[in-house]
Amino acid sequence: MHLVFSTKKRRAFFQEKGLRQEVFRYLHGSCSHLGHSPLIVNGYVEHAHILVRLGKKMTAPELVGEIKESSSKWIKNLGLDHFYWQPGYGGFSVSPTHVDAVYRYIANQELHHQTVDFEEEFIALLKKNRVDFDENHLWT
Repeated sequence: MHLVFSTKKRRAFFQEKGLRQEVFRYLHGSCSHLGHSPLIVNGYVEHAHILVRLGKKMTAPELVGEIKESSSKWIKNLGLDHFYWQPGYGGFSVSPTHVDAVYRYIANQELHHQTVDFEEEFIALLKKNRVDFDENHLWT
């Protein structure tokens, strides 16, 4: 499963690369702790991507809810008092034959976002996965 979610109002909380890496390590550990097998966690200054093999104990929405809640508290304890994740997320199934390509895509987020912003990226993911959406309500 390829999970994608952003900070509230897509605020660039993770500008500092060291902090960004810490947050992604925390998300990776949270997935593992909850019984899932994360393959890679990465993203950029205002969002995260997780490629994960889901365990049997909880659904993708439950996993996202748990990791957003715990990581939000953890991030606030780092001193980012006004940190929040945006409600919602994107969840895309990945066939076994595409896992390597999605892994590389997630690994190259910093380079990717030199030319594409998160909103463009997310809309492209929705279109690629044939998800119906209303752009007027996408960012509320």
